Amino acid sequence: KKTPQNRKLMGNGLSCPGFAQPLWAECPGLTRLLVVGYLPLSLATLLARQSPATQAIVDNVFLCNWVNAVRHWHVWTIFLSTFQRKMGGGGMGFLMALFEVYMMMVQFPRLEKESGSMVFLVWLLLLGGMINVVYLLIMFIQSCVQPEAIMALYADVAGFLPIVLLCITRQCLENPTGSTNFWGLAQIPNKWYPIALCAIFSLMGGRIQWNFIAALVIGYLYPYLRIDRVLVSKVRAASWERRCCASGRSFFGAAWVPATDTPNYAQEADRHYAHLSEPGRSGRQQLVQAPTEGRAVQLSSGTASSGRFTAFEGAGNRLGSASSNDVEMASVRPPAPTTTDGAPSQPS
Repeated sequence: KKTPQNRKLMGNGLSCPGFAQPLWAECPGLTRLLVVGYLPLSLATLLARQSPATQAIVDNVFLCNWVNAVRHWHVWTIFLSTFQRKMGGGGMGFLMALFEVYMMMVQFPRLEKESGSMVFLVWLLLLGGMINVVYLLIMFIQSCVQPEAIMALYADVAGFLPIVLLCITRQCLENPTGSTNFWGLAQIPNKWYPIALCAIFSLMGGRIQWNFIAALVIGYLYPYLRIDRVLVSKVRAASWERRCCASGRSFFGAAWVPATDTPNYAQEADRHYAHLSEPGRSGRQQLVQAPTEGRAVQLSSGTASSGRFTAFEGAGNRLGSASSNDVEMASVRPPAPTTTDGAPSQPS
């Protein structure tokens, strides 16, 4: 039975299982777009790889390994491979993809609401690229240390699960002295909980998950990397959204979160414009106090207030007229020298 609450949770006809409905209701627009598009894009790339003609196109866009990304200079794969995963491994690969979608609905909404959809999208691209770079370096070092492991250069990385592990690592490091209940089996200290997750995933996969190791490296170094300095600011993101008209759009029943609606946007905007003059300030008159005469005069910004000389400055006088100061100076001017007969002397 479709109640009004269920219609709100489903959003545009997209239904979710009962356990995922509360998570789906909390997802903003970009998170819903990623959740809905993740599995279809992964399946589409899987089908495209069945044909040699289309496999080359898909690999040139999404395949991120050392040979393709570094040797062939397909550097965009470092950022785009995150948005799909290889669906190999039969049913287990599909179950892992569903688990990724569930963890995306758990971890992404809070980040998108805090930073805004545009900043969050740039953050995903940047952090996914950083994780993939660390992974490629690990594979290159492994191939150099063990020459028989040359196939490590062809090992690719994809999917959102490393970024999910990065988000979990950040949350755990916010309270390093606490502990987390591991599915009701044990209490693990927060600073070791991400490592425990990485070990469990490696045991489930039957090999070391180097992409998770790369995510742990970035996650534990995140407080020291100063990501916010290289990340796009909310002010610039708001400018992009105004140009692209993205702030008013919605995806699958949830709105795009504009940067102007995020917390601390006003403070960040004040800091951004603190070193800039106000619009139209150059033509504004400022009332300043003349210290020598004790009277107020009006100065235009950029003239006497800046200490620079301006030609023909002042009120001026009409031709043929004299000011009161000139009359006073003429009255106190000394008389011209005269000769002995009383006539004024002529200049030589």
